[in-house]
Amino acid sequence: MALLLDKDINTGIELDNMYFRIDKINFNDYDFQVVATGYASKKAYQEGKLPISEPRAYTLKNYNRDELVKRNVFEFAYNCLKTAKAFEDAKDVFESGQEQNEPIPIEKIQKPLKTDEDYLGAEY
Repeated sequence: MALLLDKDINTGIELDNMYFRIDKINFNDYDFQVVATGYASKKAYQEGKLPISEPRAYTLKNYNRDELVKRNVFEFAYNCLKTAKAFEDAKDVFESGQEQNEPIPIEKIQKPLKTDEDYLGAEY
């Protein structure tokens, strides 16, 4: 799976159909972090071209561990990434053999934040 956007998330430069892939997923009991990298296109990625958008980490605080256990970790990660403002207009790209599932609602991805301190890092 990947995401398509019509702009570079780091510079804001408009480019049609930039292809974003998740490079790394980190999580612990409290935070779920996704690192995404952008390529000029799906073809550029498949041909092994260098990315044109540097990797960028997105951290979701107080993620729902119970929901993660029920899902494929990559499905959960892409749904987390799509909650970031930078990716709110992204389109899903499914590889051959992958099936499209219903998007995971944000209420199932992130538990309610309780204090002002919980909000630190919750913004993307």
